Amino acid sequence: MKRIVAIMALALIVGSFVVVGMGEAETEYSVIMHRVSSGDTAWDIVQEYNAATVKTQEAVYYFKQENGGSDSLMLSVGETVRVPVLKERSDK
Repeated sequence: MKRIVAIMALALIVGSFVVVGMGEAETEYSVIMHRVSSGDTAWDIVQEYNAATVKTQEAVYYFKQENGGSDSLMLSVGETVRVPVLKERSDK
């Protein structure tokens, strides 16, 4: 358990830095890993890791892209998913 927490903390600190285009503006985000627990939904997971000023719908879009691009958001308990943590824009 300590190892998983350490790996998750390292992923949060280091993360993957990604810049993608959605519409006219580019969205920057890092990626962390999350192990799915009973009752988790994509919506809840992205809300957990993103600031309140980030649009959850946009974060869910990138969540889908990071996890195979499928429209299906079926998650399995114990599955590890990639969670985009969007950088807050100053133009909001």
